Amino acid sequence: KTGKEFVYYNTHLDHVSELARVNGIKLLVRHARENASGKPLVISGDFNAKPDSTTYKTAKSLLHNTAEVTQTPHKGPQKTFNGYGRSKHTVPIDYIFVSDKFLVLTHKTDDTIYPEGYPSDHFPVITKLLIK
Repeated sequence: KTGKEFVYYNTHLDHVSELARVNGIKLLVRHARENASGKPLVISGDFNAKPDSTTYKTAKSLLHNTAEVTQTPHKGPQKTFNGYGRSKHTVPIDYIFVSDKFLVLTHKTDDTIYPEGYPSDHFPVITKLLIK
């Protein structure tokens, strides 16, 4: 409606190797920035990285975690991996990162479990963004 453009990438980083994840996020951000031509940038996905990991810290040094810069408090659980109810994780491994050309209005982890069961082994991470 506004005619404003942005660039969106979604990823699933390696679940075994920290080095592969770090190199993956560096490559992804570099590629995205080269191809975004200065447009606002969003990178989301399964980073397979806890907040204290080198992968997360690398991503955060390049972009903003929407959960940390939201204008309203985060809603829902912190954890994003549920393993269909078997996971003991208590921290997120899925994130939405944005460039500084966004205002983050809301951030949520949707832990809805339907009568049919879990929709995925990860809870959806949802954010509402406004292009500055």
